[in-house]
Amino acid sequence: MLRILAVILLFCVPMLAQSQTLSGRASERFYGAAFLGWQTVSVNDSSFEARMANATAGVWLWEGIGLEGEVGASFTDDTVSGLRLDVPSQAMLNLRLESPPTDSYSAYVQLGLTRTEIDSRFTTDAAAVGRSSITSSLSGVHLGIGMVLHINRWLVADAGYSRLVYEDESGVNLFRFGLRFTPGRL
Repeated sequence: MLRILAVILLFCVPMLAQSQTLSGRASERFYGAAFLGWQTVSVNDSSFEARMANATAGVWLWEGIGLEGEVGASFTDDTVSGLRLDVPSQAMLNLRLESPPTDSYSAYVQLGLTRTEIDSRFTTDAAAVGRSSITSSLSGVHLGIGMVLHINRWLVADAGYSRLVYEDESGVNLFRFGLRFTPGRL
């Protein structure tokens, strides 16, 4: 999976070479975002759903090219056949490639690395719930696409889909909606 990410990043080199540096104040390079999402986690032959809350901090390196870190956690869990699954933490490091706005809309691609903690526990024996909890850590690549609507100079609405692919054939599909803001443009 890391080989796939390396090949994709190589295709981005021409974009980096032709990109222009950002104009304006340095504070306009930094942005933050808050998202609510719906995540489907596929483990073995089962699928679990979780509602996620994520926060992102990023910096524009060049016009339309940003580096961002994201953290999140589920605020709901799901139970299938007596197995309860929860996502207590998720972290991503992404390269964001965003097109210039056309009629207030932009499209973007995210490429990055992710680490997801999954807490699974059997709910069949209430007295043994604490002892039957297993925490797994999955690492892999993150590929995302999305659209943004520029509301004003400092605020955009963001909707996207991400696929998180892990080495053990587990995968996560994440649909999310949120707001991104640039405090330096207020």
